[in-house]
Amino acid sequence: MGNYCGKPAAHHDHAASPKAASNPAIRLLPTVHSGPVMGMASAGAGCVLSGGEDEDVVLWDWVKAKVLCRWKGHSRAVQRVAYGPKNDLYLSASRDASACVWRMGQDTPLQVFKPSGNSITMTGIAVSEEENLVCTGARDYHVRLWDLVTGQQTTFSKVNLNVVTDIKWVHNEPLIVQTSEDLQVRVWDSRSMKVAQTFLGHVNIPLCSDVSEDGNLIITCSHGFDSHGCEARVFDRRKGQQIHDLKGHEESTNGCAFLK
Repeated sequence: MGNYCGKPAAHHDHAASPKAASNPAIRLLPTVHSGPVMGMASAGAGCVLSGGEDEDVVLWDWVKAKVLCRWKGHSRAVQRVAYGPKNDLYLSASRDASACVWRMGQDTPLQVFKPSGNSITMTGIAVSEEENLVCTGARDYHVRLWDLVTGQQTTFSKVNLNVVTDIKWVHNEPLIVQTSEDLQVRVWDSRSMKVAQTFLGHVNIPLCSDVSEDGNLIITCSHGFDSHGCEARVFDRRKGQQIHDLKGHEESTNGCAFLK
């Protein structure tokens, strides 16, 4: 595994649709992946981290429309990415059943996490506030905690039919939010790796999630087509219930975020 943090390869602008080209509110950005983008995360002021079906992890400056770093090392599509602002850590989870921690200027990953035995696609990754623990989730029903320094798995939990679709760490708390194909949203206590809270209500698979800065609200977005499903739901952790059901998307919604 290695990375490429020098001069980025030449890339071409997106082919602008007539609708996008005529809309001054839409800013077209350069293509940074050769295939579909599978995951994105904010990575500091003006920067975005993305993972693609092309197996690359890319850090880019959306203000300057410039690629800052391109990591290569995964052997299959990168499903999810995350950012650790304390130590400028860039994390990726892949269909190759591994997760990596990257740093600019390094030729190899700072750390690689890969479960022993037969494991399958990793579909969620998040880093703790202290950036000493990494949480990953996969399609094998497992949610795992890893020591970022040693690279060793510290503990795991398995819930039958819990096919993980996304993971987020709750700000300033030892809690992890996880969405699943079993239509549940689970909040895990990272100290015990037991479920502390569960939210129900989805009728379509929740594909992505985010947690508000104060840690009180969770937003999820769902699978759907032709305006059926595709909804965004907002849950209040204090009330233990859903407070909003937002409709408007016409197809599956693969990303969501609280604005800061």
